[in-house]
Amino acid sequence: MARTPALAAPLRRPLSRSFIQPRCGSPRITQGQQQVQQRLYSDSTTTTTTAGPSASFYKTFGRPIFKVALLAIFTYQLAYYGWVKLETDEVKGEAAATIADLEQRIETLERARATKATK
Repeated sequence: MARTPALAAPLRRPLSRSFIQPRCGSPRITQGQQQVQQRLYSDSTTTTTTAGPSASFYKTFGRPIFKVALLAIFTYQLAYYGWVKLETDEVKGEAAATIADLEQRIETLERARATKATK
């Protein structure tokens, strides 16, 4: 939506003297006030900025770099999840085998005790 001159006119009013000059002291304009003035009076059509080589590189290749990095992180997380899943399955299997071995030893000891008690 283009701005009409009636809406743009209030933005181009000059700053009041009380804002530009301090009430007491010298009438010097500070750097911050000068930047504000420059921004208010600047015209975007006349201002041309040249982007540096790194800015133009990231403007061109920013999205592909981001996509590759995101895909790499996703792949790493997926591989890590698979590794942890296999590791927990292995630990659970070892624990189940140990428990089964111990239960079998208990049964053989109970049978041995029962046969001694009957003799």
